[in-house]
Amino acid sequence: MCNIYRGAYRGGMLCGGAYRSQDYTHPDGRKETFIIGYDQAMWHIYQRYPGDASWSGWSSMGGGFLSGANLLKPDPLIVYGNGLDNEPYCKTYKPPWTGWYRCFG
Repeated sequence: MCNIYRGAYRGGMLCGGAYRSQDYTHPDGRKETFIIGYDQAMWHIYQRYPGDASWSGWSSMGGGFLSGANLLKPDPLIVYGNGLDNEPYCKTYKPPWTGWYRCFG
C-alpha cells in the first residue's frame, strides 16, 4: 500500500505488480490522476483549472478492480481496470462520466 499526494490531498492506493497510478493531462493543460484505492475502487483527483495548486480532492469512481488504473483513450477520455472477475471495465468521460461497462464486448 502506498500514499500518493496531489496538491494538499493524500490518497491511499494499492501499489506494486499490476496496480499503478495513471496521470493524464487534458488538452487545456489541467492534470488528472487515477488510482485503485485500498477499497479496490477507482479514484481520481484533478486540477479544476490549469496550474491549480490545491486540486479537487480525491473522489471515488466506484467499481472493484484487481489491477489498474489505465488510460485506454484520450479523446474521449476512457479509463479502465481489470474487474474482480478479471474482465476489463471502462468508464468514459463525455462529460459527465458514464457508468462502468465491459470494454471489449
